Amino acid sequence: MLVAANLLEVSANGLDINWWGGGMPDGYVIDKDGELKQRLPSAHMALGAMESDEFEANLVALKLEEGDKLFFFTDGVTEARNASGAELGEEGIEALFSESYVSLIDVVRERVTSFTSGGGVGDDMSMLEMTAPIRSNIEASLGEPDYYERRSPSQLTVFFGATELRKVNIVGEVRRVLKGPIGSNIDLDLMCTILSELCNNALEHGLLKLESDLKNDDEGFLDYYLERQSRLENLGEHAFMELGVSFKPKERVLHFYLTHNGEGFANTGSESRLDDSGAMCGRGIAWSVSCVMFSIMKMGVARQEVPTS
Repeated sequence: MLVAANLLEVSANGLDINWWGGGMPDGYVIDKDGELKQRLPSAHMALGAMESDEFEANLVALKLEEGDKLFFFTDGVTEARNASGAELGEEGIEALFSESYVSLIDVVRERVTSFTSGGGVGDDMSMLEMTAPIRSNIEASLGEPDYYERRSPSQLTVFFGATELRKVNIVGEVRRVLKGPIGSNIDLDLMCTILSELCNNALEHGLLKLESDLKNDDEGFLDYYLERQSRLENLGEHAFMELGVSFKPKERVLHFYLTHNGEGFANTGSESRLDDSGAMCGRGIAWSVSCVMFSIMKMGVARQEVPTS
């Protein structure tokens, strides 16, 4: 199976983007005045076209300004044909950028409809439009006020031995653990994100003794995760990590702790900063703490106790 894709990693400031494109039509960066700022041609083959050891993981770093738009689409848009068999093409799409609009997707859809005389398109037509700074809607949405009135208090502990640490998808397991007490609600995503980050920090830096500054460039990311896999395969049989969760739904309070028997790592806060938007590593602890504080202030669902050793 082949999958053409655009993969985007959006930094906390909503302006710095790492982009990987494979097998897709050109994407665009359009400024707030509707001028074409940057064309984004896919530099890679579609996912599945190469063996794992041949996969090209290098990313393109994009620095957007406020009001810039990212616009991507599938080839069903440019390959839409009129009654004479002519394709709309990239030129037909680019001619719309300078028009006055609220949604570029709506403008392009209307253009395709009129160009094909309402006859539709022969291939799928999917579009993605994002305006910088790119933000998650999750911050603006809270759960139902009476949601937690229907939940029961709970407490549980999960133990990951060396075998589980090698084989278990820890992020997936954390979600399974939290879904029990919290349920399928918008708070679940935030809590999973926080605990997954902390679990990965404990595993990678506490037990595997990896250094974050290996991830100082695109090749460093690949080297980091290759080394991570190697150290994980050779993890000592006595290694463990334990996650404990206690949930009080009426108070909307989630207590958790995370401990392991590795050496741990010192964190004074001085090396973990969110204000360095260009940094490729070293912001995990500061980011997790900021998310915890957000959850306390906005939703009241989290308190933390996170021993590092």
